[in-house]
Amino acid sequence: MAETTWFYADSNQQQQGPITFGEIQQLAANRTIQPSTLIWKEGMAGWTAASEVQGVYGNSATQTPASPTQAIPSNPYEAPVSANAIEVSPTGAYPIPTVKKCSFALFLGLLITGAIITAIGLVIFMGEFSEGMGGNQPEQVNFQDDSQNFVSPQQTTTTETPSLVGVFVMLIGGSILFLTMILNYVFLYRAWHILQPGEARTSPGKAVGFLFIPFFNLYWIFVSYHGWALDWNRIRNSHSNLTSMPTVSEGLFLAGPICVLVTIVPLLGVLASLAYPFIFLIMIAKICKVVNAMADASQQPN
Repeated sequence: MAETTWFYADSNQQQQGPITFGEIQQLAANRTIQPSTLIWKEGMAGWTAASEVQGVYGNSATQTPASPTQAIPSNPYEAPVSANAIEVSPTGAYPIPTVKKCSFALFLGLLITGAIITAIGLVIFMGEFSEGMGGNQPEQVNFQDDSQNFVSPQQTTTTETPSLVGVFVMLIGGSILFLTMILNYVFLYRAWHILQPGEARTSPGKAVGFLFIPFFNLYWIFVSYHGWALDWNRIRNSHSNLTSMPTVSEGLFLAGPICVLVTIVPLLGVLASLAYPFIFLIMIAKICKVVNAMADASQQPN
């Protein structure tokens, strides 16, 4: 006879499972499941606090279904009719692919360094340009003949070739920023790579490559970022071995592409341009967090 499967509500009010009762006890032991956490199995009248179910905290070797009076009135869930009604994989375990970690610290460090060096180069260039313009002023020279009579004045122009130091510094800063952009695409590729066993809506190559198609990328950015958030949360919530993985805000990953699209709108685009860098950094940080969690999980023995 198959072992009874259980479900529980995580801290984000998302239904997790199915898992075994032994796993319920494990989660309770490491405090992932709190005494007030709602749990349920088929046959119970409703979702019930873990502290009310015998055996969760080792007070009994058996479990008794909660009576209707034990169900919490403010429970936001409805008890599933059957465990089969919940979308889970046949085994309940997600085949975690091998993936390299993403360093958000490296990304942020390169971004800040590139921006500072580029700004310094621009200041140097503007200073050199201003000095060059100031040096091209006419200079009046009086010539005298041997009889001490003045000859009509003539004008000479001094020319000064501006230095290319500022341009060189800007090129260095721009190269670092270009490397940062490449790193962003590497992280995005890895993020889509971990979704492939879960029937992701696109491949890693397409997710990154189609962003380079003019005009079409205004649509594809929604697929690459918002679509990734949707797929990840779906996969994460459908497999028992991913319940400890971080979730991502689907609204945040929708706001980023919207900001990019709105930048072409007068006035409103200015606000979007100011907001997008901060949203973008949070998106990259979330992607790195998920990829790194999966990288750690892929290195653990089965």
